[in-house]
Amino acid sequence: MNSPLFSWVRILGRIAAPAILVAIWVLSLLPGETVAQTGWIAIMGDKAAHALAYAAFACSMICAMAKDDMQTSFKEIVQVHRYRILIVIGTVIVLGSGAEVIQPLFSRGFEFLDIVADTLGGLVGIVLGLSVITAVRLVERRS
Repeated sequence: MNSPLFSWVRILGRIAAPAILVAIWVLSLLPGETVAQTGWIAIMGDKAAHALAYAAFACSMICAMAKDDMQTSFKEIVQVHRYRILIVIGTVIVLGSGAEVIQPLFSRGFEFLDIVADTLGGLVGIVLGLSVITAVRLVERRS
């Protein structure tokens, strides 16, 4: 059963995930002094910016890959999406680690804490994405 609201969530996830990924990689590979001058990073802090970016990426990935079923409880939705969750966690860890490994080639430094921030942000994003799916299913059920 493919509802219009659920379809929009998946479409937006499928558009947002690659766009966010490109933004993450562009910002990750810019020379350090260029990124340091960006106002929002100076306000939030580098680690918070990493966590926020990967949270947005993971949330959009979960929404993009959402399974179209009629589960409405958060626990049921987590169960149905367990393999997708593992895929997103793995993707976040590989992309975050990969960015850190190649940053020295672009006049940036490797920081293990950036990988930790990326991973924690990814986990938050997964929970947010699953919460969005749960909310959409509850709205559809009441309609």
